[in-house]
Amino acid sequence: MVLYIIRHGKAKRESPSGYDGDRELRDRGVNQAMWLGEQLAESDAAPTLVVTSPLVRAHHTARLIADAIDCPLEIDDALSGGVDTAGPTALIEEHLGSTPVLALVGHNPQLELLTWSLLEDDEEVDRLRTGEGVEIEIPGGKLECARLVALHRLDD
Repeated sequence: MVLYIIRHGKAKRESPSGYDGDRELRDRGVNQAMWLGEQLAESDAAPTLVVTSPLVRAHHTARLIADAIDCPLEIDDALSGGVDTAGPTALIEEHLGSTPVLALVGHNPQLELLTWSLLEDDEEVDRLRTGEGVEIEIPGGKLECARLVALHRLDD
């Protein structure tokens, strides 16, 4: 399995409702998501499923990516953020063997912690920035064998 862990694109500081979950993407965040979608569409390992947090900034990022690669998009509360990595880990395990290339779109610190837990000995990923995707190979469906393939991010 190939796994993409993607942090939502750059978001506005506040939302009109005042609720953090309603924060929308800035233009830069839209550009990051569109660029990442284009990169993944041209890849030999384009996602066959994108699963996203229901929060607006992550969902918008995921929609732009899923549209670019023409694949299904699912929403899962397990990607809503916080420090719990059990939910996202369970999502990965659920798709091992049935989804060849999976993309998870969500928030820090959750996704950063998930990345670190999968890539314990890899110091190349010291943080997960907005609009960044970490490409991870999970050979034989064994999470303990996960290895970093590449980092993807639109840089100016």
